[in-house]
This record gives sequence, structure tokens and C-alpha cells, in this order.
Amino acid sequence: MMKAILGSGALVAVAMLAACGDDGANSSAESVELFVTERDTQIDTICDCFDELLFDSPSMCVNAQVPIGPSKKQCTKDAFAEDEENSVSYLDCIMPLERNLSECLNDRLVCSEAADGDVGPCAEDYAVGLQKCIELPPAVRRDLENCGVEVALSTIVIGNNVPGAGDGDGDGDGDGDGDGDGAGLCTDDCVFFQDGECDDGGPGADWSDCALGTDCSDCGPR
Repeated sequence: MMKAILGSGALVAVAMLAACGDDGANSSAESVELFVTERDTQIDTICDCFDELLFDSPSMCVNAQVPIGPSKKQCTKDAFAEDEENSVSYLDCIMPLERNLSECLNDRLVCSEAADGDVGPCAEDYAVGLQKCIELPPAVRRDLENCGVEVALSTIVIGNNVPGAGDGDGDGDGDGDGDGDGAGLCTDDCVFFQDGECDDGGPGADWSDCALGTDCSDCGPR
């Protein structure tokens, strides 16, 4: 599942503390259009670092970051329409955060640091602001999860982490004698880390808003 706001891991969607908002005039569908525009801007900024992120081209990088295309956009609109009133309040609250995230990435993203797969302080700022937004109803969160939409951008996909990105030239001669004691994937890079719910989308996860292994405090090593 997706934790509504960024969902899994360290992007905690908390109870309503305050209504931060734009002008409150947009419908949820109109706000989704604005949201998708900001997401595209964020991905384009990230993929200016395509070489450091181990992609052969900017377009390969963009596709790997899972942009919200036309079908996903419509699915997202339909999900928010399930509860228009709460969705409008939620979207009014996160849109300033989305704009700030776009600006932060443009001003502060360093390609050599992006290669670690982390949006760093920009995600931390987003998480703090997110705590003032309402939590979406479970039905809307489920629908967003089914759409495959991560509401808040927490991690950067690196070229060598994309499934199937390897060249397939391994000879398959490993002897399988490892002792299995490695720590696996275990970081707290998820915006929803240490919130008492597993958000990395792995086995037993409560949500799937963060990359596998990035909510280690809540999910354990992967």
C-alpha cells in the first residue's frame, strides 16, 4: 500500500495539525495537474545528473524515476475524487511543499550526492511540512497505491538499481557458499522512517511509498 503522502518509510503522513493551503479554489483534478507538473520538474532536475546516476541518457533516467503519465494521471484524479473535500484540503497543503521541493532540488541538488540515491535535505524539509497536512482516507490511499503513484518523492532511482539494467553477461559460476549473514538493504532514507509503520513496500510492509530497504528502523533489513 501507499502511505498517502509519500507513504512508506520516512515520509510520515500524520494527523491533521493545521490547514496549510493555497487559495483553496482548485478542484482535486486541477490540483493533480499542478502536482504532475511539479513532479515532472523534479524528475527533470534529477535527470540533469543522468551520467552520475549511471544512465546512458536523460530519457532513460526520466523513465526510471516513474513519471506520472496520462493513464496514471487519470487514475490519480479518480483516486482523489473518492473524497473530494479531504483530497482538496490535502492537495492544497502539499502543493506548496511540492513547489518548495522543486526549488530546493534546483538550488541544492549535487550530482555526486544524488548518486547515493538520496534527495537529502530537500526530502527532510518536505517531511517536516508534511506533518501539518491531513492524512488521506484509507480508500484514497489504497486507490493511489493501485495507481502506482508515490505522492512524495523520497528517493532517486540509480541506473544500476533498475530491474534488468545489468548486461546479462555473468557466467553463473558462483558456488553459493555465502553464509547469508549480510545486512542486506538497510537505510533510513525513507521520509516516513521511524514512524512505527513499515513503508518500503517489501514483505509485510504497511505501505509502499519508499524504496525497498529505506525504512530499516520500521521494516528491518531487506
